[in-house]
Formats: sequence, structure tokens, C-alpha cells
Amino acid sequence: MAWIEVLTGCSVGQHYHLDDDESLGRSKLNSIWLPDRHVGREHARLVRQETQFIIEDLNSVNGTTVRGTPLLPHTPTPLQDGDEFCLGAIRLRFHAQEAPVAAPDPTSPPPANGRFAEVTGPRATQRGSTVLVTRPDQGSPLQPLVTLDAAQSVTELSADTLESVDALRQTLHRFQAMCELSITLGTLTEREAILETTLDWLFAQFSGAERAFVVLTEPDSEELVPVAVRQRTAPPGTRAIPSLSHTMVREVLQHKRALLLSDAMDNAQFPATESIIALSLRSVMSVPLLVGEEVLGLLQVDSRTTKQLFTEADLHLLLGLSAQVAIALNHAQLLAVREHAAALESAKNAAETANQAKSAFLANMSHELRTPLHAILSFADFGLHKAETVSPAKLRSYFQQIDHSGRTLLALVNNLLDLPRLEADKLTFAWQQTDLHGLLRQVIEECNPLLAERHLTCQVTVPDTPQTIRLDPQKIQQALRNLVSNAVKFSPEQGTIILRVQYDAETAEITIRDQGIGIPDDELETIFAKFMQSRNTTTEHGGLGLGLAICREIVTGHGGCIWASNAPEGGAVFRVRLPLMGPDTQDVLCPRETLASNS
Repeated sequence: MAWIEVLTGCSVGQHYHLDDDESLGRSKLNSIWLPDRHVGREHARLVRQETQFIIEDLNSVNGTTVRGTPLLPHTPTPLQDGDEFCLGAIRLRFHAQEAPVAAPDPTSPPPANGRFAEVTGPRATQRGSTVLVTRPDQGSPLQPLVTLDAAQSVTELSADTLESVDALRQTLHRFQAMCELSITLGTLTEREAILETTLDWLFAQFSGAERAFVVLTEPDSEELVPVAVRQRTAPPGTRAIPSLSHTMVREVLQHKRALLLSDAMDNAQFPATESIIALSLRSVMSVPLLVGEEVLGLLQVDSRTTKQLFTEADLHLLLGLSAQVAIALNHAQLLAVREHAAALESAKNAAETANQAKSAFLANMSHELRTPLHAILSFADFGLHKAETVSPAKLRSYFQQIDHSGRTLLALVNNLLDLPRLEADKLTFAWQQTDLHGLLRQVIEECNPLLAERHLTCQVTVPDTPQTIRLDPQKIQQALRNLVSNAVKFSPEQGTIILRVQYDAETAEITIRDQGIGIPDDELETIFAKFMQSRNTTTEHGGLGLGLAICREIVTGHGGCIWASNAPEGGAVFRVRLPLMGPDTQDVLCPRETLASNS
């Protein structure tokens, strides 16, 4: 019967009898198991073809060689008696004749395919000091496989290494826990979350610890502050107050080194230390939190009842944790400083913008108030001195100018009076059912002098059926008057202003569109802020930067919304959407983009 002999590797000295088709590899699923890292999981096949065996490489990573010649993948190569072949770096020898009797190395891993059976079981027979075992897959003659002395040595070896295996398993478990904690800490940016996660982990890994806490140094005073504390026996919902041994804390922070005390009450390093005696400290682990040479604070776990609770391995684990926590805390602190600096910068910019806006407002206000007052006084003076000499038509024009300037002044004063209420959110409304079409006619009639002065046309489109809405007519009239006045100011002479009303089941939408210069896209929202005017506004257009802010407050106070856009062919478009039944009846959606299809 043909067989192979393992010359190197983990299974050195093993003999394997060959059936008609054998697979060789590192996986236990192979019929011949070679547990060596140089061997692929499914490395090669040995197949009987008539009177000889051929070997075939299964596209392995490290390759297969026969008599020093590398094989191509899936290329059968015949084997001759005594041929050496290699699976990666593992050397084997092929024998065409029956294998000699030999006992395998008892420390080598047994094959997983039943080539050598266990030394116990119904098919094992003892002769003297030798165990004779039949092959489990066929009844071949008894062969000596493992001596009783070798079996006893294996048993003793297993007993000796059991403790090491458990220690290795615990180390791997802790390493996995450390990796998971590192990933978790990397996602946290808030100091409190980092500290709570750290305490959870400490109590999970050191089950005998009674207390765990994090102490940080204040940047300015270097005073120690216990920022996170947990006591295993503390009632739920209560905050434990740590009592620290400042002697030990000083030792850790000043020398930047860890402490591992099996019994702090009986330790030569801290003889008769009052704080340790007062706290009755026994087992203690304390490590510094370091970022480079900077000391952030320390981590400590301790027990007042158990001696020799912590080991050197525990200390190394805590040191690894302290490095992760220090990095996370330092990162959180840098983020907090950056966010604080950004907030200060934003507040500074906002204050400067507000200051500039107020300065511009005061300058505009003095100009806007002076202009109509000057016109009123001038035309009144003309009337007083020329009443007897000028024609009635001329005198009428003086009165028209006075009326126009007076109305302009009244609108400015109304806006100024509304400003304190606007800032205090104290606009009041008088609700009543109102004919919206009639309200629009009144607004247009009031603006007719302005339209005539610039030779403008107002094109109004309303549904045939009038609609009543629950609103404050004076406030809505004020808002619409502001919007129409803006359209007049920014429209070119002999232009057209389009005013349109549309209804759906729950809302009314009023559109006011001019043919002016439009609004820069980045200002479509900011123009509704107090004291803000578009950069397209010139001194000839005037205004205090309050009209649109007041319009928005009035409209939102009605449960509606107002927004601006630009028409594709030029000009600004303002839309006001109001609920038919008044505020608090339904949500009114307010888009923030140009609705070209409705322009």
C-alpha cells in the first residue's frame, strides 16, 4: 500500500496511507490534514491511476514542486517511489511500498481524517505498553500507533498547558474589548460621553473593582477635579464622591508613572500614609493620562476589601486604556475649543453685520424722514406765498405733492412704530372675515398716485368668484402696500406690475411681480431680515430695510408664508400664501425656490 511521509513542518514524522483519491491542505476538511501556515487550505491532490499515483496542484498560493520542479496548476504529474515533493515549504516523500511500523511524535497534532484513531474507544486494544488501533475506515491489521507512555505524556502536557490556554483566551478577549473601545472612543466628541464609556469599560473588565474614577487637571490652576466617578455599591441614581489619596495621586502625576499596589495599607512605598489608612485602600491601580509629555489627569480603580486583586496584565490593560482615553479627551477638548472659537467668530461677525445694518438704518432713516418733510414744508411754503398768484391747477399740484409726501412719511412712521413690536414679537391682530378682492382694490387705489407718477400699469387677475378670508385687514393691507410700493420703486418707467390671486381648497396665494432688476440669488432670504436691503438698492429707491421684515411678521402671524424669487424673463416675484380659515388651521408650506411655472 502506498504512503507518504512528512519530513518538515508541524506534522513532521507522520505517515499517511493513501487511498485512491486524497486531498492535502491546511483545512480540516481535507483527507490529509497538514496544519502548517505554508500549506494552502486546499493545496494539492493525490490520485491513483492504475498502478501509479499522480499529484496535482490545486492553484495554491505557495505552489507545489516535485523533484525540485514547480508544477503548473491542475497539471497531473506522476510520482515514483522515493520522490520528494513540497507543498509550499513543507517537504514530503512518496513511498510506493508498505510503510514501516513507527510511532508518531506525541506532541504533533493528530490527523483529522481518522488515519490515526484516538487511543480510547471500542476499537483500541492494549498489548503490553503499546496501544494497537485499527483504522476506523477499514479493517486493516492492527498496527502500533501510540505507546501508553507517549499517551500519558500528551495527557500531562495538556494539563500543564490548560492554564496557559485560558490565559491566552482571556488576553484575546481583552484585546478584542480594547479594539472595540478604541473604535467607540474614536466616534465620541463629547467629554461626558467619553468619561461614561470609560467607566462602563473599567467595571466590565475589572469585575472586582469597587470604585473607578477619572481625575482631570484644570488647565489654569492645575487643580485636580474628579470629573467622572462610579462606585459599584452606590444606590442607582446617586453620584459617588471619591475620596482620594493625594499622596498616591501626586506620585502618579509628578513622576508620570503607573501604580500597582496589592495592599496599599501594607506597602513600603507609602508607610503610615494617613489618607490611605483613612480610606482603608487595599488593591489599587492608578495610571496617568498622558498626551505626549502633557498630563491630563489619571485613571484609578481600587478595592477597599480585597488584597492582590489586580495583576501586571491588568496594569498593562489599564495603561492601554489610558492612552486611548487621553487621546479621546484631548481630541474632544480641541474640538470644544475650535467650536467655541467658531461661535465667537460667528457672534463677532453677526454683531459687526448688525452694527453696520443699524448704522445704515440710521443714515437711511435721517434721509428718508428729511426728504418728505422737506417736500411738505417746501410745497406748503409755495402755497402760502403764491396762493393769490398761481392758478388753481398749480395750487392743486402743490397739495398733491404735500399729500404724497405726507403718505410717504406716514408709512415710514408706521414702520418705525411697528419695529419695537416686531422685535418683541408683540404684533397684535384684529381678526375678521374679509373680502380679499376688495382689500386688493383698496391697496391699488392707494398706490395709484405712485403708479401714475412713474407711468406704470398694474395688471390685476383675480378669480371670478370673490373669496372671504379670516384675517386682519389693516395688517394685510399694510403688507400688500409695502410689496406694491417696492414693485413701483424698482420697475422701469412705463413698465407693468402684475398682481394675481389664486385659490386652492385651503389657501389663497397672492403674486406680485415687477419688471425691475430682480434680486441676487444669495439675497432671496436675507432681504426679509430687519435693516437689510439688497445690494441692488440705490439711494434713489430709498427705504429703511424694514418693510419686508414687517411683511413677513404680518404674514407668519396669519399662519401663512412669504417668499421671493426671480422671474426667468427678469424682475422680482413676491408670493404671499395665507390659510383661508386663519392661523392654526393647517400647515402652510413655503417653498424657497423660484416657481418658474407660476411666474
